[in-house]
Amino acid sequence: MPWRGPQEPGEFPTLGHVAAEWIEEVLSITDGPKIGEPFQLYDEQYAHQLHRYRIDPGAPGDAGNEAFVRRGSMWVRGQKWGKDPILAAQCLFHAFGPCDFAGYDANGEPVGRPHPSPWVGIAALNDKQADNTWLIVKAMIEASELYDLPGVEVNLEQARLPSGNPIEKFTTTAWGRLGGRFTNISLTENGLMTNTGEAGQTGKRSPLAFARTLIRSVIGMNGMWQAATNTWDPTEHSHAQEVYETRPKDGMGRTYIDIKSSRRRVELDDDEGLRDELLYLYGDSARENGGHVSVKSLVADVRDLSNGEAESRRFFLSEFLAGERPLATPEAWGATAVTLPDPDPLKPGDRVTLGFDGSRSRDCTVITACRIRDGRVVHLRTWRPADYEDHKVPRLEVDKAVRDAFKAYEVWYLYGDPYRWQDYLDTWAALFPNRVVEVPTNVEKRMDEIIERFTTALRNDEISHGGPEDATLTTHVEGSALAKGSRKKAREDEDGGRVEHYMKVVKKRDDGSIHIDAAISMLLAFDARGRAIEDGALDVRPVLSPVGISQGLDGGSDPHPDDSWISGNVPDWNNLPL
Repeated sequence: MPWRGPQEPGEFPTLGHVAAEWIEEVLSITDGPKIGEPFQLYDEQYAHQLHRYRIDPGAPGDAGNEAFVRRGSMWVRGQKWGKDPILAAQCLFHAFGPCDFAGYDANGEPVGRPHPSPWVGIAALNDKQADNTWLIVKAMIEASELYDLPGVEVNLEQARLPSGNPIEKFTTTAWGRLGGRFTNISLTENGLMTNTGEAGQTGKRSPLAFARTLIRSVIGMNGMWQAATNTWDPTEHSHAQEVYETRPKDGMGRTYIDIKSSRRRVELDDDEGLRDELLYLYGDSARENGGHVSVKSLVADVRDLSNGEAESRRFFLSEFLAGERPLATPEAWGATAVTLPDPDPLKPGDRVTLGFDGSRSRDCTVITACRIRDGRVVHLRTWRPADYEDHKVPRLEVDKAVRDAFKAYEVWYLYGDPYRWQDYLDTWAALFPNRVVEVPTNVEKRMDEIIERFTTALRNDEISHGGPEDATLTTHVEGSALAKGSRKKAREDEDGGRVEHYMKVVKKRDDGSIHIDAAISMLLAFDARGRAIEDGALDVRPVLSPVGISQGLDGGSDPHPDDSWISGNVPDWNNLPL
């Protein structure tokens, strides 16, 4: 018998009602305050099932799964919306429920039947993400009558189905799993499945290629797939982005894309605007709309910018933004800290390079040294505008500190950002010929090279620092993030990944609460070390030109007799032997 025909405008035949009813009748909530209660789909989740299992009205009743208009669906929602539970429910419907189209009943309503030999896979970039879906699948089976079906066995890694096939989890590194005859595949966070994997896979072995191959495989088995993700970084060309950008304009492609993205950019300190946007984005899942997640809690999550503002906006406000990552993870930075007490502190006469990052009234002004022989970076001094009544850095004091650094150490190069300090850099260049180099930090190509030198050295343990004892430097590094700049000629990095953008250093949040100037000066000092080594600084001691004595800008006597700020491993430059 054919479909009964529409009973209201816009109605179409679908097995979605069957799917939704099975999920609500068989499965239960596995955590939270409603644990043990029946799994009730929100209205938008119910509507998703109708579109996902839409049937071609012209397909005959014996067309089987060829009658489905779509073979896959993708959720795009914010963090905590509930993506993993709905993925788990859909996995179980394909493992146990009447998921195959079996024609129409006597009333012209679509009916389904269980797949005779289902094989369900849960794929993700890494084990933690795979577990986010798999552990809910496991708990839902154990909390339902499915657990008592003959042949069902559940362990920590997979569930054995009555047919003998499994529900199993795996990551995008498991290329050997592609031989499985999957009838249903779930992709957790396919917005992270890009052309470069966490283990350095790229090209034909990348997570993106893995996702494509897996979906081709399941469609070849006349099966279906589903995915769920946050909004993606548009510079990374992920699987989710590919699915979204290749969709037909009429929305009738082979994949149903259920996306709710930000309507506008809302300021994070706008209480009312932020709440309204979150209520819209989280829809039925917001507790204020009868769901499970508190918008009040979400507001606090959005404003926690420990991972950077771009990531926070992407995770919770569903904005399409280029991502950020730390300049140095706490683990990597901590691993290069010296063991205290310091067995080899910076000493007078050490051969060093200097990094100078200056500001007048908003950001800090910082001098950092890098010892050439071993890559030790030492923060020498930071001037914070907030410490002065006029909120301006005392420029003559900074000038004296730079000159004293040249007196205290054998300085090969000073790399300085000339912004707002051009006159002083010119003066220092005249005092210390061929050793002062202007490095504008807003030149993307140059900063990208500086960043690459630092990150490579950090990865190879070729840099060290004072750790907690050098609190200012550590704090500024912790506040620094790497963000993508403009596009450049694509190349492969040393891990085989594709690099398509210049990298730049930005603040994790730009609300005035953090500074990154010491990190910038460190990068400049460390890059200057590279040039010094190229010029022979590790060879037998060459003869450097005399540096002269500290003078005021007018050429008179030193206007800064007070060196009381010097502490720790920084020498008392007024009492150095000449």
